[in-house]
Amino acid sequence: MRHIPPQKITARIEALYRTTDPQSFETAPTDRLTLAFDGIAGDRHGGFTRRSGGREPWYPRGTEMRNERQLSLLAPDDLAVIAKGMDVPEVRPEWIGGNLLISGIRDFTLLPPRTCLFFEGGVTIRVDGLNVPCRFSGRSVAAHYPGREGLDIAFVRAGKHARGLVGWVEKPGVITVGEALEARVPEQWVYGGRAIPFSPGRRWSADADRMRENCRGQGSTLNRLASAATFSGEGTEPTPSSPDPHRHSPNSARAFRSPVRGA
Repeated sequence: MRHIPPQKITARIEALYRTTDPQSFETAPTDRLTLAFDGIAGDRHGGFTRRSGGREPWYPRGTEMRNERQLSLLAPDDLAVIAKGMDVPEVRPEWIGGNLLISGIRDFTLLPPRTCLFFEGGVTIRVDGLNVPCRFSGRSVAAHYPGREGLDIAFVRAGKHARGLVGWVEKPGVITVGEALEARVPEQWVYGGRAIPFSPGRRWSADADRMRENCRGQGSTLNRLASAATFSGEGTEPTPSSPDPHRHSPNSARAFRSPVRGA
């Protein structure tokens, strides 16, 4: 499993934007933004909750859910990549509903979830993840280049891994153009696991599988311990006759360790 240590990156707010009409997707430049726990007051994407859409196919469309998309975060370098991919002179942040334009972070769109942006004035924004490009935003860009066909689809292709991020307000306050910030990227372990085989009526713990693998060739005592770490049933709790695999008795723990230490 690949490990990436935490890091801190300094950056700067190049521009700020907000919607002037809650029904409008495009934003307009502003010198400052007042951020509350529910985002930007009166903004199209503000609020503690939002309605699910095409990004959440696991919910019926229109289901009320937590709003983790309060803010759209963009970077100049990424917008230049999109413009080049679309073969257009430029793609402006306000055309695609941007709120913050941030410079100084290479591959800004690839910042991982849970990255925190600490602003000089005290505001904190937590990154939720990628803002996946869609044809709705592409049509907004296309409207500024009349006569060009297929720009909506071109935006989806060019914007992959360059469309910026979405985030939410963790600590409210006021941010201003030109303000410095620090991005604190969390420690990352790149997950490369696979699903554990599952059959109806029986649930296997990951610990049981690992123990059984380690027990091969270690004798019957270890195999019995691995078997004890498996419990049956469709619920989430072990049955009384099947011990919790995370709560071995002291004797069992010693029995498990001693053959290993004596090897």
